[in-house]
Formats: sequence, structure tokens, C-alpha cells
Amino acid sequence: MLTLSSLKTRLAPNPRLSLHQFATRLCFLAALSAVSAMGIGCMVGPNYVRPAVEQPLNFKSQAASGEAPLMARDWWRLYGDPDLDQLIASAQASNQTLRQAVARVDEARALARVAGSFLYPTISLDPRFLRERSSGNRDSTITGRRGVPR
Repeated sequence: MLTLSSLKTRLAPNPRLSLHQFATRLCFLAALSAVSAMGIGCMVGPNYVRPAVEQPLNFKSQAASGEAPLMARDWWRLYGDPDLDQLIASAQASNQTLRQAVARVDEARALARVAGSFLYPTISLDPRFLRERSSGNRDSTITGRRGVPR
């Protein structure tokens, strides 16, 4: 049987738990409570019915013939504004073409590969050969004695 004293002993904090374990359990309970509150908040009532929506036969922006006429290449000239014409001309003059943009991207990628190439080991081959002979009259750097004449 569940009594008040047994409930108090069950809910009382365990003295053997460390502070870290207590904080971990508290965080877990808080997260579980938050997730369950979000799930309950998104629920729809049991008698929910999606309302019917009437679809229009024609839209206002739909062309009557089915195909819209092509836009003029110089569409801004319809406004007859010389300032707008000057702005468009300066923008087109300073704008990069697609080919230039692709070339700059390729250049940046190549520079990035060159910069990253220093992270890898380098293997080189040196075909030189060098032969040295020391004089027999000279003192040895290892033993300090004169070399044996040949």
C-alpha cells in the first residue's frame, strides 16, 4: 500500500548520488518534459476535419493564349529615363562576363591547391655524384692520427 511516508522515501534525493549524476538526471527530465510538451502542443483535436478549398478555374496572371510574349532585351528603355540608361550602361561595362568569372574561380582553386601542396611530403631526385679523397698526410678528424699512405 502506498502511504505518505513511503512516498517521501521514494521521492527523497538519494544521498549516494553525486552532484554530477543528479545534474545529469535533472537535465534528462527537463529535456523529456520539453519534448513531451512540444509534442502535445502540436496535436490536433480528435474531430479535426481539413476544410475544403475551392480551386479557381483561371488565375489572374495566366495568359489567355497560353504563351506569354518574350521580354524585350532592353526592357528598361520603356521607362524613357536617361539616368536609368546610364546606370545600366555603367553596370554592363563593369560587370564580369561568365567566362571571366569561371576563370577566376579556376584560378582560386589552383592557388588553393598550391597552398595545400606544402602540407604533403616532397620527393626529389638529385643525379649528382661526388667522390672525395683526403690526403694521407692529413690528420684524421676521427682518430687524430695521420692517415696511412697508399
